[in-house]
Amino acid sequence: FAYLVPGIMYLFLLNEFSGRLGWASFDVAQITTQGFGAVAIVVLAAYVVGNLFDGFAHWFCYKFLTRKSISVTTLETLKRQYPHLNIQYEPHDYHLLFVLLRGRNLPFTQTLDRFEANSILLKNVSFASALFAVLQLSTLFGGFSVVNLFLFLGGLIACWLAFRSSKMYHTWFFLDVFEGSLAYGASVQEVLANPQPKPAKLPGPG
Repeated sequence: FAYLVPGIMYLFLLNEFSGRLGWASFDVAQITTQGFGAVAIVVLAAYVVGNLFDGFAHWFCYKFLTRKSISVTTLETLKRQYPHLNIQYEPHDYHLLFVLLRGRNLPFTQTLDRFEANSILLKNVSFASALFAVLQLSTLFGGFSVVNLFLFLGGLIACWLAFRSSKMYHTWFFLDVFEGSLAYGASVQEVLANPQPKPAKLPGPG
């Protein structure tokens, strides 16, 4: 669904753009009357288009709307919160740390997978909403309409809300990868050397 749902949105937008340019377009309402085969083709096309547009959505949300890499800001925040742990991870280490966590604690990483799936879904919804707002803006230039104005503003609001939610899930992913890895060590070398979580150090008496 991370790619399928926004893929359907992208197909709708592509169809609208194509129709306005005078190119080939289809009647969305008639698709369901064409049988299971037509619906299956649309679902497959939506999944493919959702994957193709994901790169654009990633650029839009995490390059254009985000000033700094989320992995960088998340790790910097973690280091400020726990200076006594002497965390030596680098932002790009999350790739390796996540792979190691998957092999050692699969249920935990399945939760992280859900975070990323939600993030992917919402960043594509954000980009699709931005494209929808552009479509409504072009309609407003052709002739003012209160309905199209509200649709334009609604597209912008949906774009921003979806972006913020996607960023939140993306941040949770990085945060849990780094925090979960701290159970094995404060550096990649320590994590590799400790296949089992390190025992917690309890404060001594007095």
